[in-house]
Amino acid sequence: MFLIVRTVQGGPKAPPPLFAAAFVAILIWNGYWWLWRASYRLEADGTDLRWKTPLRSGSAQMADITTIRPMKLTPQISVIEIRGQQNVMIQTIKGFSDFASYISKGSNIEVSASPLARLSQGFGSRNGFKVDE
Repeated sequence: MFLIVRTVQGGPKAPPPLFAAAFVAILIWNGYWWLWRASYRLEADGTDLRWKTPLRSGSAQMADITTIRPMKLTPQISVIEIRGQQNVMIQTIKGFSDFASYISKGSNIEVSASPLARLSQGFGSRNGFKVDE
């Protein structure tokens, strides 16, 4: 907010308007991805997959999941493609490979893990995945 006020006020210490516009655009872009799109929690109970982001949550039948793959431009994000719904994205952290294996067990879901997903299995203690069998 301070950046916008200083830009509007002008003066020798004000940031250039182009910088301020770019900064605000980047802030909005990151807010959209990290608050609306990127999930921090996935839960599976045998038939349903549920996900949560800071601003929304959703669910889908596991039978509608078609693919689990790394994101093309950033392999530290995994994408769960669901028939008829927006893709679910989650940071590839410890426990994700086991969770993906559980979801795809006995189904036609195509799973491809990035090297980062395999590497993350041995590091960290945080785990945003829950399976209710």
